[in-house]
Amino acid sequence: MYKLNQSFQNSDTDAVQLRIKMKKPEKILQTFQDVEFFVVNHMIQLIRTYIKAVALCGNGQFFRVSSVLSKLGNKPWGNALLEDYELTLRMELKGLKIKYVDEAYVEQEALKKVKKLIRQRARWSQGGWNCWKYFKQITTSNVVTIGQKFDTYFFFIQPILNILADFSIIFLTFDFISHYSDNPEFIFIATIIMTTVSFFFGTVFTLIYHKELKLHDKCNLVIQKDDMINENMHLRKTILSIGLISYIYVILFFSLIISCYHLLIGHTSWDKTQRN
Repeated sequence: MYKLNQSFQNSDTDAVQLRIKMKKPEKILQTFQDVEFFVVNHMIQLIRTYIKAVALCGNGQFFRVSSVLSKLGNKPWGNALLEDYELTLRMELKGLKIKYVDEAYVEQEALKKVKKLIRQRARWSQGGWNCWKYFKQITTSNVVTIGQKFDTYFFFIQPILNILADFSIIFLTFDFISHYSDNPEFIFIATIIMTTVSFFFGTVFTLIYHKELKLHDKCNLVIQKDDMINENMHLRKTILSIGLISYIYVILFFSLIISCYHLLIGHTSWDKTQRN
């Protein structure tokens, strides 16, 4: 609360987004979500802080009611399925400023089942497509900063790049196998090398994750001691986590396809993902 109150002492701060951490992540899938929010999203928000383009995401959102209502009216939210990012764009168009606080975090419940994760990310992905309706306003706005425009364009184009990359990987894999089908030894060696290289980012993010957990524990920034349940992960769980982080795109590929399909058929309503 101290860091939150301190942020709002600055009259230019209209909203605050706290750092997010998964609550008691026990399963590998939950650990992935913890790494994703506590490390990857955290690093993205730090970059956004540098370019003054912090975005609202997940839990831990706080607002200065007076400035938000005066600029956006009594109904500040739109109707996109990704309501927090849509609100971010609406605030940026009105010149409202969002601050990211990384010295404190808020808990969020992680999903335990792959099916629920795919459904959740499909809704998020479709919500991102919904926000494309702000493209022209963002582009022509004299209020939205260059950094905010850059962040928005990257957010918009990211799912397109992901889809192209996934299809490219599928095509190139089959093309590679067909070309060297008569040389299984080369395919085996190449597979080992590519697999090792693909584990790079998963390893890096997992190591950063461990470091961040220990740092928060050491600095007494832990909300509950159970939050540090992954601090002493054994070797098997660490390897599985690295593997899942490295190849999560295989799972989330289905989310992108589902979101595109729902856009094509005009499916615009979703139930919120039921928690565990």
